[in-house]
Amino acid sequence: MVYSMDKAYYSLFYSFFGIYVFLIYPWGESYYYANAKAYYFIGCILLLSLFHLLRVWLGKNKLIWKLEKLDALLVAFLCLLFFSTLHSIKISWVGEGTEHQGLLIMLSYIILFSLASRLYSVHLERLSKVIIISSFFASFYSVIQYYHLSILPQDSVNKLLFGQRTYSFFDNPDYFGSYLVLVIPLTITNYFLSQERKWRVLYFFILCFQFLSLIESQTRSAWLGIVISLTIILVWVVLNRREIWRKLVFIIISACFIFTISDLASHQGYFSRALTITNDIHKIIINKDASSAGSSRLDIWQISLPLISNHLWLGNGPNTFEDVFYSQDSKIIKNYLGSGNEIYDENNDYLQIAFTMGVPALLNYLLILSIIVIKGIRQVKQLDIDQKLFSIGMLAAIVGYLVQGFFNISVISVAPYFWLILGFFVNKDRFQGLNRRYVS
Repeated sequence: MVYSMDKAYYSLFYSFFGIYVFLIYPWGESYYYANAKAYYFIGCILLLSLFHLLRVWLGKNKLIWKLEKLDALLVAFLCLLFFSTLHSIKISWVGEGTEHQGLLIMLSYIILFSLASRLYSVHLERLSKVIIISSFFASFYSVIQYYHLSILPQDSVNKLLFGQRTYSFFDNPDYFGSYLVLVIPLTITNYFLSQERKWRVLYFFILCFQFLSLIESQTRSAWLGIVISLTIILVWVVLNRREIWRKLVFIIISACFIFTISDLASHQGYFSRALTITNDIHKIIINKDASSAGSSRLDIWQISLPLISNHLWLGNGPNTFEDVFYSQDSKIIKNYLGSGNEIYDENNDYLQIAFTMGVPALLNYLLILSIIVIKGIRQVKQLDIDQKLFSIGMLAAIVGYLVQGFFNISVISVAPYFWLILGFFVNKDRFQGLNRRYVS
C-alpha cells in the first residue's frame, strides 16, 4: 500500500510538470491562455499534499515539523498576504489575467517548495529531465508561431499585440522568456552530466530550439538573465571543471551562431535590440531621456512609487494593480495609453509585491530568497563534483530568473517552475547522492 501511494505521488509530480506547459484554455473571449493554469496548479498541489500526508500515515512515520528560520519566514509571508487580502479594495484569493498573486496561489507555491525540498534526490534529475523534454515542445511551438503556422485560435489576437515576437503557450513573450531563463541552465548541466551520447545529442538539439525561441521572443530581460546564468556556469566550470570547458564553449558558440543567423535571416534587428540594453543603462546613468528606458518601465515605476508609500504596510491588496494604478490622474499614464500601450502590471516583480502586498511582505520575500540561496550554496560545498555541477545549473537558473524579475512579474505559467527549482536547490536528501551520470 505504501509502495502504491509512493508511486502515485511521484507519478503525479512527473505527469503534472510534464504537461503543465500545455495546460491552457485557448478559447473564449480572453486571450490569456494561462488563466486556467491557476486552478490546475491549485488542484495538483492539493492532491500532492494529500498523497504526501497519506504516505507519512501509511508509513507509520511521525509527521515532525521543526519550525526553522526559513519556515517561520514563509509562515510570516503568508500571514502578511492574508491581512493584505482582508485590507484590499478587492478581495482576490487567486487572481486573473497577468496577476495571480492571491493567497491560494502563494500558499501553493510554498507547499510546492516544501515538497520539492523533501523529494528523494534521485527524483531531482528525473524531474529536471521531464521539464527539459516538455520545454522542447514549447520551444518548437514558438518557432511555428514565428513562421505563422500556429494553430491555436487566440494566436491571431496575440499576433496583433506582439507582432513577430513569439510567446508559445505563455500569453506574452516576456513570460515565455522568463520560462526559458529557468530551463536553459538546467538543459546545459544535464547535457554535461549525460554519459550516453544519445542523451547528449538530444539535450543539444533541445538547447538549439530553446536558444532560437529565446531569440525570437525578443525578450531583452530574458536575454540579460540568460547571459548572467551562462556567466555563472562559465566561471564555475573554468574554476572547477576545466575538462568540460570545451563543451561549454561549444554551447556558447552555437548560441552565438544561432543568434547571428537568425539576425541576418529574419531582418528583425535582433543585434540592434540587444544593443538597446546598454543604451538604456546609459540613459539612466546620464539621466537623459531616462523615462523611455526599458520600454518606458521607468515611467510605470515612478507613477507607482507614491501609491506604494500610501499603503506601505499591507499594500493595496493582491491582484489590484490595474484597479489602483488606473485610478490615478496622471499625464504620464495618459501619454502612455495615447500611444496605444496598455499597463497590466508593475513590470517589476519586487515593486509588484510592494505595491500589492506591502513593503514588509517584500522585505520578507527577499529575506526568504536570500536564505534559500545562501543555504543552497553552503550545501553545494559539501556535495561531490557532479552534484555540484547539477546544483550550479539550478543556481544559474535562480539568479537569471531573479535578474529578469526586475523587468517582469511572477506569473502562474512560470512561477511553479521557479519554486520547484528553489526546493531542489535546498533539497535535504541530496547528500545521499544524485542519480549520477558522469561526464565523459
